[in-house]
Amino acid sequence: MSQEKMPTDLQNSISAKRYLIYKEKAEEYVPNSGKEQEALCEDLYIFNMEICSSLYIALNMLEVCYRNSLAKTLSKIINTWTVYDSSQPSPFKNNLFYTNFLNTKGQNIFRECLISYTHEKSQMLTSSTVEDYLISNLSFGFWVHCLNATYLNFWTNNFTVIFPNLDKYITHQNIKTKMFHALNIRNDVMHHSCLLNHNLQNEYDNIINLIRYISPKAKKIVSGKGNFRKTLESDPRKKLSPIKEKSKSNYILSASNDTLEKILTDAENKKSDYIITLKSGKPDKLYDLKSLISTLYKNITMSDNDSFIIDNKNFISEMNNAKGIKFDFINENTKIKSVNKKYRILVTHDSQNNITGLYFRE
Repeated sequence: MSQEKMPTDLQNSISAKRYLIYKEKAEEYVPNSGKEQEALCEDLYIFNMEICSSLYIALNMLEVCYRNSLAKTLSKIINTWTVYDSSQPSPFKNNLFYTNFLNTKGQNIFRECLISYTHEKSQMLTSSTVEDYLISNLSFGFWVHCLNATYLNFWTNNFTVIFPNLDKYITHQNIKTKMFHALNIRNDVMHHSCLLNHNLQNEYDNIINLIRYISPKAKKIVSGKGNFRKTLESDPRKKLSPIKEKSKSNYILSASNDTLEKILTDAENKKSDYIITLKSGKPDKLYDLKSLISTLYKNITMSDNDSFIIDNKNFISEMNNAKGIKFDFINENTKIKSVNKKYRILVTHDSQNNITGLYFRE
């Protein structure tokens, strides 16, 4: 996967709402906020753009093949499907496709498209030019919704004409389901939506099979030219293990009233790398123990009295993400040396509850 440099503040660049989608995905692999999680967010965002791009070729071929196959069949069965006589009170009176085939929403879309074309063109309209325009300018969604039509048993009689290479077990209902699924993916791709919740291989296979049902030649072209599988292999998550897998063997459980001392002691005794916090007696969140300690070290500096001074805002921001982990607090009047053998990590605060320092027992 190409590692393009993203804007410094990706969240502001793509909107907080959109960024949150990728952050939630990153949290499944990197639980603690920080540069590592932010980097994964960026990689996932780029990967999503690349996978959308790799699907575009197949989606383009499916749309073109399907709409042309359907339109050719319409021309044979309903040869008036492009008729529009603006001189008549009812311009579509003789257009059986419009009056009998389409529902109200479809009629509105079809009418607007055809009227727009006739207003743009000053030359004499011919049936072929109108047909070409309609085929290419009516949306993929319009053509897919035509699968709902029941006019004159159209699909019963022409299903295998429009899809001449169907597998024997495939029915009209199967095709409807598959086509509407492809339409949803197509819309997600065109609107830059996140596809990471989808089974991308299944989505691609569905599109390829639909192309094959219409034209094996077109399917061969797409399969030979597309780069979907190579792009799929570049998924940055393939290099990482999901938290659920990490937590299967190497973790400790932490109740909401556990002190950090107890957590660290349990982790050391069990040689664990991860902490799972409990909520209402059930596993809630998992935290990387090494990242947790690393975060603490990054935000502290040594003072003259052998304690650690910490940046309030950074510390609180980081530790608010670790719900369920309780720190042992002492006030400014407590002598640190009297308790430094009891606690592995100690957070000190003043009379206004401002954090003033951290004490580590090595």
